[in-house]
Amino acid sequence: MTRRSASIEERLLAGVADGRTLREMCRETNVGRATVYTWMKDEDFAQRMARARAIGFDAIAEEMLEIADDSRNDWVQRADASETDPPTRNPDNIARSKLRIDTRMRVLAHWDPRRYASGAPGGVAGLAAGDGAAEEDGEAAEPVAIAARLASLLSMVAAREAGMIGHDGDSDDGPGDDSD
Repeated sequence: MTRRSASIEERLLAGVADGRTLREMCRETNVGRATVYTWMKDEDFAQRMARARAIGFDAIAEEMLEIADDSRNDWVQRADASETDPPTRNPDNIARSKLRIDTRMRVLAHWDPRRYASGAPGGVAGLAAGDGAAEEDGEAAEPVAIAARLASLLSMVAAREAGMIGHDGDSDDGPGDDSD
């Protein structure tokens, strides 16, 4: 079992709060997941991990906005096109972006259904499958509509919650915040 230390705890919590998976953080710190779950028997650590996860979920939601806003490679020049031909849509890249957003929405809905499930008030998971954002022919909402709704949800969440992962339990701006 890895020796528990404040620095290892903080690295784990900071990574989880950045939206990285616990599995990834365990590999990076060389701490087994079972060990972390054992540490979570300590109420203080368990509460700090829960706060880090909630902040991390918001980081994943923000990442969804970045994916939706990233239009690189959405348009390509066909190999057989002349120099004067306009670029064409790249359906593979667009489909991959939609898959990345949908996967994150589903994971968030599973991990925190109260905040992200489609049945939750303003839930994120309903973005692509309803909430009036879908077109009449049943297609999923476009990434721009998803991003706009997600931005609205994130601003509501930010208004209710502050980053507070301090090791001593005091509120702070979260790990790695150099904005002071």
